[in-house]
Amino acid sequence: AEYERTNVKGAANIAKVCSEKNIRKIVFTSSVAVYGFAEPGTDEAGAINPFNEYGKTKYKAEEKLRAWHSSADNDLIIVRPTVIFGEGNRGNVYNLLKQIASGNFVMVGAGTNRKSMA
Repeated sequence: AEYERTNVKGAANIAKVCSEKNIRKIVFTSSVAVYGFAEPGTDEAGAINPFNEYGKTKYKAEEKLRAWHSSADNDLIIVRPTVIFGEGNRGNVYNLLKQIASGNFVMVGAGTNRKSMA
């Protein structure tokens, strides 16, 4: 419900306010999560196949903004970055790095998984 409220309803609200205020350009940060478990090398033309609610709602948000884009002479740029990690971030990448740094990290499986990040 939180993803729906934040991503989908939030995007609809942004589009509404932009229309009301005559703002004609939106740069939207979506996510590679819209591709789901995509093959390596997948680009922007890859199939949309999200596997979780986060990816599903990010794509629904894109659709809200595409509707805004096509309703008038509006500019829309959608970027789909991979995991963004930086100072102050306390998400799953932080927790992984903290476990590795602590010396208490336990590898499950072959350890061949790769994580794209910026």
